[in-house]
This record gives sequence, C-alpha cells and structure tokens, in this order.
Amino acid sequence: MTLSPSLLADARLLLPVAIGLTLGFAAGLLHFHLLRRTARAIAEGRVGLFLLQACLRFTVTGAALYLAGRWQAAALPAAALGVMAGRFVVLRPYRKSVP
Repeated sequence: MTLSPSLLADARLLLPVAIGLTLGFAAGLLHFHLLRRTARAIAEGRVGLFLLQACLRFTVTGAALYLAGRWQAAALPAAALGVMAGRFVVLRPYRKSVP
C-alpha cells in the first residue's frame, strides 16, 4: 500500500491539532482549577496567595497558547478549544440546574 500525498498532508495536520488540543486541555484544567482556588483565597483575604495564583494561571495559559501558536498555526485554535474543554470539565460540577 502506498501513501498518497493527500493522506500524508492530513497526517501532518492531524498531529499538531491533536497535540494542541491536549496542551490546551491541560492548560485549561490547571487554569480553571486555580481559578476556584483563587476565588477561595480572595474570600479568605489572602492577598499574597491570590496574586501568586493569578500570575501562575495567566502565565501557564499564555505560555501554552504561545507555544502552540509558535509551533504551527493549526495547533493554536486547537489549543484554545482545549482550554474551553478544560473549563467545561472543571466548572461543570458547579453549574446550577435550570428547571
């Protein structure tokens, strides 16, 4: 069986999309988990912890999206989609049910 050029092109596009999605999902999980902890730190009046967690959240998420974009253009939208999927997973237990 020979590999056609279009099949190879699809494989070259699929790998960055899969890696970008995975990278974004991991960054989204961390970002929104720390968001919950940051809200708790604000409620407890722990300003130093709040600042540290906020900086960590934005640094990790920004770095993941930056690396995905620098690696290949197709990986950036996949990483952004992964961040949103991570958001859905972390915040789903806190959703209010609508009657």
